[in-house]
Amino acid sequence: MKRHTLLLLAIIISATAFATKGDADKIYKKLKSETDAFSMSFSKDMIDFFDMDIDFNGKEKWITGDFSEGRMLVVKETYSGSDIRKMFQEEGFELIEIDDEAEINSKQGSVNLFVSRNGSKVSEAHFVIENEDKTVLFSVYGAMKVSKQK
Repeated sequence: MKRHTLLLLAIIISATAFATKGDADKIYKKLKSETDAFSMSFSKDMIDFFDMDIDFNGKEKWITGDFSEGRMLVVKETYSGSDIRKMFQEEGFELIEIDDEAEINSKQGSVNLFVSRNGSKVSEAHFVIENEDKTVLFSVYGAMKVSKQK
């Protein structure tokens, strides 16, 4: 009985650990199957060697930590950025507000950041980057922290 309980507990923990990434995978699969899309992924060996800094209109943000995977998907016209944002919200990802002065919202397009986190640890960061003719979905997976550059 004890062995069955431990096995059941291990299965539940494993399913919970992979549930969030599966949700993002669901979005990627839907977009890739229903649109003309370009897809690319980066291996752990390639991205474990650096920390990433992102410039939001002159404000540097740092993403640091252990990266396990990076993915990029370029979608043309079929789904808009607002459609993709809605997909992430429906799957339970948290929208991170970007400071007003750093928010990119002009003729060049807009950027939204969705994360999956447990406390202060971010396990997934998904950037939805929208401009006139295409939407880019850029995702980073791992054990990360996002902070302002000093």
